[in-house]
Amino acid sequence: MDDISHFTMTIAAAVQQQSVSTQEIDRNIQQAAMRANKLAGNMTSVTAAIDETNHSAVAVLAASGALSAQAKTLQREIDAFLQKVAAA
Repeated sequence: MDDISHFTMTIAAAVQQQSVSTQEIDRNIQQAAMRANKLAGNMTSVTAAIDETNHSAVAVLAASGALSAQAKTLQREIDAFLQKVAAA
């Protein structure tokens, strides 16, 4: 009878330990899911920042091109003015 009681208690302890292990696994899965969601949110933020940076780079490139064209026009005007001054 003592053997059966001991065996039953051993099984009960094993079941309890398995329950504790299962709860720990559940907590770990929940934490992993929360961290994955946070990571996804961070990735969304980074993607938005990259898009904004790309739009800004395009705008800077366009402004640079316009400034370059204006500088060339100004240089032609100065050259023409200096030729007129030298000819006079």
